[in-house]
This record gives sequence, structure tokens and C-alpha cells, in this order.
Amino acid sequence: MKSLIESGITEGINKFFFILKLSVYFWGMSLVGVVFLGVGPAFLAIMSIYQEFGWDYKEITWQRLWRRFKDNFVLGNKLLYTYGGVSLFLFLSLYTSSQLTGMIFLMIDFMLVALLLMVLVGAFFAFALVSVYDISFQNLLKLSFILVFKELKATFSIIVFMVLLIVVGYKAPALLFFAGIGIVAFFLSRLGKKLDEGLVFE
Repeated sequence: MKSLIESGITEGINKFFFILKLSVYFWGMSLVGVVFLGVGPAFLAIMSIYQEFGWDYKEITWQRLWRRFKDNFVLGNKLLYTYGGVSLFLFLSLYTSSQLTGMIFLMIDFMLVALLLMVLVGAFFAFALVSVYDISFQNLLKLSFILVFKELKATFSIIVFMVLLIVVGYKAPALLFFAGIGIVAFFLSRLGKKLDEGLVFE
């Protein structure tokens, strides 16, 4: 019993260290792209590392990440700025609309919130799909949009996950900064595997 508990504690510590190391390496790789051009590729790189090596933190090296960073440079930035740009536009539209009064603007507010949520969930699906499929960018956008409505259970889990991230970010911003990226990468990699098991292409 004691050895079982010790084994569980050791495994938990190793997983936490893995997530922490993954997040630190992510920020390091992001700086290589001067942040603006580094975030997307760096995120795809750490997801690729997790998919290939699982929880083995010893396999996380700069050489492996750099190779994957270069391979995913174009796709990572396309994904980040496509979904990020649309999300920013919807958020600013929502902010502007919320300053106005009247039933019509209230309806517009609800519509913009729904659209913003759809885009954010679609972004999660897109990054999850990239971790398991070699798919063209156009088809990736289409499939991620379809999955928002097709995989309702996954959509709900993504929304819950986003809410939890917001809560953690509010309560413990330092924890989110140092471990959040690793947790998101783990979540999306697992989501990608589940989608791969459940999707049927005809």
C-alpha cells in the first residue's frame, strides 16, 4: 500500500514537472519568433512532443522542439492569426454593441457572444485536429467548424475547460503562466486522440 502511494506521488510529481517544463520551453520557443510569430508554431511543437513521447519529460529537448517549430511555422501562424483575428473582431464588435441600448442591440450582443464562443471552440478543435491529422488548412477550418455542432460532448468539455482556465487565471495567474500552456497542450492532445477514435470519414 505504501509503495503504491509513493508510486502515485512520484508519478504525479513527474507529470507536473513535465507540464512545467513543456510550458517553459514553449515560452522560450515563442521568443525565438519574437512572440508574434512564435506562439502558434511553438504551441504545435510542444503538442507534437507530447503526442510522440507522452509524459517522458526527459525527451523534451531544444533540438526536438526547434525541428518541430520550423516544420509548423507557417501552419501555426495561420491558425493563430485566423482564429485570433476573427475572435478579436467579434470581441471589439461585442464591446461596441454592449455600449448601446435597446432590444435590437441586446439581440446583437447575444449573437456576437454565440459567434465568439463558436470561434473559440472551433480554434480548440483545429489545434486538436492538427495533432493527429495531416490536413490542408482549408479543410481544417471546415472540419473544426463542423465539429462544433457534431461533437456536442467535446464542445461542452472545451467550454468547461475554458471557464476553468479563466478561473485559474484570475485566482492564480502565476500558475497559469508557468503551467497553463502545458495543461492546454495535454488537453488538446487528448481531445485529438478521442476525435481520431470517433471520427469516420466517408
